Amino acid sequence: MTSDLRRSLVVLALVLVTGCGSTVQQASPGGVTPEQAGLTSDGGGAGSELGGAPSVLQPEPDATAPLSGGAVDTGSAGTPDRTGPSPAADAAPDPQAAPGAPDDPGDRTPLKVGLIYVNNDAASGAGVDNDTSFGPRRVLEALVRAANARGGLAGREVVPTYFELRSSSASYSADLQAACARFVDDAKVALVMSFLGLAEEQFSACLARAGIVHLNGSYALGDDGSVRAQPLTSSPVGVGADRRLKVLLERMSAAGHLTRTSRIGVVIEGCPYNQRAYDRTLAPTAKALGLDVVRARSTRCFGGINDLSGLASDAQAAVLDFATQDVDRVVFVSAVEGNLMLVFATAAKSQQYRPGYALSSLVIPNVIKDNVPREQLAGAKGVGWLPALDDAGDVTPTPAADACVATLRSQGIAPSTRSDHYFAFSPCDAFGLAEKVLTQSRGATDARRWNAGLDAVGTGFLGATVLDGRTDFRDRRREGPARARAFAYAQDCSCFRYTGGSFPL
Repeated sequence: MTSDLRRSLVVLALVLVTGCGSTVQQASPGGVTPEQAGLTSDGGGAGSELGGAPSVLQPEPDATAPLSGGAVDTGSAGTPDRTGPSPAADAAPDPQAAPGAPDDPGDRTPLKVGLIYVNNDAASGAGVDNDTSFGPRRVLEALVRAANARGGLAGREVVPTYFELRSSSASYSADLQAACARFVDDAKVALVMSFLGLAEEQFSACLARAGIVHLNGSYALGDDGSVRAQPLTSSPVGVGADRRLKVLLERMSAAGHLTRTSRIGVVIEGCPYNQRAYDRTLAPTAKALGLDVVRARSTRCFGGINDLSGLASDAQAAVLDFATQDVDRVVFVSAVEGNLMLVFATAAKSQQYRPGYALSSLVIPNVIKDNVPREQLAGAKGVGWLPALDDAGDVTPTPAADACVATLRSQGIAPSTRSDHYFAFSPCDAFGLAEKVLTQSRGATDARRWNAGLDAVGTGFLGATVLDGRTDFRDRRREGPARARAFAYAQDCSCFRYTGGSFPL
């Protein structure tokens, strides 16, 4: 692999530190069934449209007040260090104060929250600038301070436990197992928020077995099967593989980018959930639309930085095969779509092979545009729901986005680049959705009442990260983003731009 390619791959890893469920055997949720989680066979109840103010932390004049209570700080070494006692955090809720009655204030005890994020140390080692001016830890600490200065999340003081995953790690799966043990056994948290950019199947399953609710702040989710198997996991920003691929094929077909005469090649990152999504959704959807998938090639399942050279070799083989078979359109089935696009397009350039591409937000358009040969991008179009990553124009102002930026500025953090905004918006949405659900559940985090609260939120949560801020958690839906737009590479700006109006996702 050339030094330029390796450097570009690290750039992508800064935006999406990805993992794959195949390195650890997929586990079932164990002690938490959909019925126990409040997801009954009759649909669990439709949510109501609540509307109202954006559910992100609002700035307060005294938002810089110090965090009270006991924060558990793992630091870079991963060893918990109590920075202050918080006996109330360990107290059991009063059974007489169980949420339920209309005039009942609900659970107001301190809320133990696990926060897992990525330290992209691989960037500094490669001398790469990832276009960000602050790290995720600063954002999370700022949001904890701001929440507690306002009285906590739905009246519950946030007591955080941080876990840092390094992008240079040899095994993300082992790190996630350690994180689950830290949250479940050591800190005994009630809620986990994750910001990793990966399909976290085994991590979510581990939390579910312990009855811990999980807000996934990553844009990459598994397939329908893995989403259904994790009844305590939901995401305000992520879209599962099946939904993503179906909408992509339908919209690219309607736009004339994929036609009955197109010779389509599919590159499948070899994780189980990707193969299932291809078999269950992409292949039958293509057939129903009259599209011809002439070749489908699998790569290895990407589990860390050390797999990049192997991924490049797999992509090289796919390029040679597709070029021989006159493939003129390429689709990726992967949670690491950006990495696959980069290695594939780089290999395609060396072979003077120039297909068109059908992409999604997971390719990270605003990063890929600076790292993929421009001649490869000339025929690139796709479907996206994350404006800060999809479109090179100004970040669309929404009430939730404005509130998020204001909150962080009150804590001394000023997002400037588009990557800054994405890294700010995703945690804001996790905190905002948590507060919205806790308000509905009157502070309860047990499986049944949490899921009932999420159903009740319905379309009432307005996010900062997703297109138009619109989300939908009705009828047991746990992939929040509700709208998407087509995008295309524009030669005049050497960037990606949205095209046309929005549509349901």
